[in-house]
Amino acid sequence: SMFYTLPSGDKMPFLGLGTFDSKDEKLVIDTVKHAIQHEGYRHIDTSSFYLNENFIGTAIKECISEGSVSRSDLFVTTKLWRSGFGDV
Repeated sequence: SMFYTLPSGDKMPFLGLGTFDSKDEKLVIDTVKHAIQHEGYRHIDTSSFYLNENFIGTAIKECISEGSVSRSDLFVTTKLWRSGFGDV
């Protein structure tokens, strides 16, 4: 397992579950849950452009409430298009 050590001291896995082109709600939820619960993924990568962030959030919430993982164990990375920054 390869990790990147963040300035906080937390170790973020280099390898994350990519969720590009995953639009089917049930499939996304089932896949993310399986990755977390059975494959040991602790890094999930998404984007607002993928239009699946709600499904990923649902899967993570279910894993946490089922006791499979705690939120502090997970890293969720996302990408934001330039127009998404608003007035900066």
